[in-house]
Amino acid sequence: MMANSVSELDGLGSRPLGDFVRQSGQNSDDGSMGKCGEQELFVDRIQRAGVVGVVLAAGQGSRFVSPWPKVLYPFRGKPLGKHAVDAVKEAGIPVVLVVGFARDQVIASSMVEGVDRVVVQHEARGTGHAVFMINPTIPRYFEGDMVVVYGDTPGIDASLLRQLLRQHQENKQVLGVNYAAVILTGSRAVAGEGARNYGRIVRKNKLSNGSVVDIVEKKQIDRMRPNDVREYPYDWSVSSSSWTREELDEIDEFNSGIVVARARVYLDILEKVQPSQTGSDPSKFEYYATDFVKEMVACGMLVEAWKIPSHEQYKLEGANTLEELMELERRLQ
Repeated sequence: MMANSVSELDGLGSRPLGDFVRQSGQNSDDGSMGKCGEQELFVDRIQRAGVVGVVLAAGQGSRFVSPWPKVLYPFRGKPLGKHAVDAVKEAGIPVVLVVGFARDQVIASSMVEGVDRVVVQHEARGTGHAVFMINPTIPRYFEGDMVVVYGDTPGIDASLLRQLLRQHQENKQVLGVNYAAVILTGSRAVAGEGARNYGRIVRKNKLSNGSVVDIVEKKQIDRMRPNDVREYPYDWSVSSSSWTREELDEIDEFNSGIVVARARVYLDILEKVQPSQTGSDPSKFEYYATDFVKEMVACGMLVEAWKIPSHEQYKLEGANTLEELMELERRLQ
């Protein structure tokens, strides 16, 4: 997944994401690309579809050394990020593309073909901040769903997204109104060394079953001291509420970054997300999109995970460097 470069504290403090966006004057749709009347047409499309897709293409990809922005790098005949855009469109889902780094180049490229809206993340404040930039384009009365995918996962296809949407609808029927979202996950054992830095899926108990209670990023695990524990003080047994650094690091199930959620619930929850420290010299902070899970759980909502079948897990592969991307292209031929 693309790194969405973090910045220094700059007054971020402990402000929830929604407060930060409002106080920094970013709570408007002036970063969206579109002609007069396009918003009304867009809202009509998502109302009819009952779902909106968000493709994140705002990150710089700090380890990706290339003359092109990462999402524009040629991959199997088209820009890398176009594969994710096409997968969402082919699944029949209207697309919002979130751009940031090198946005003029991205907007001028073929990546925007078929996109319904383009929203600009003017400051790189993390993936949660990038997703939240679409908030002004989604009316409060919209009762549909949202699919979030990353622009640097070229193996994602419409079939996989349809499967995840079906799982989401089944969860709604079985779990009722308290159910909010489903996360697409994979197995680190199947993925191998390439998945070592992926976020870990923490479930309700340590037997790898039950609903999801958190996604813990590898950076967060690495920052824990040897005797630290991560507590989940909800209505569970004592044996399931504390995780050590080693236990978290050994979790096999990883977060793909792809989520289907009740759109308005998801965006309202993102408003509450607090900044996380990602560096200490100098201090750096960002809003993690993955923190929506613990916020939903704290509000009494249910978050589920659907683990991709092993034979399809190659679809979740990404690349952090140009060399890894070239190797991925050879494997996907």
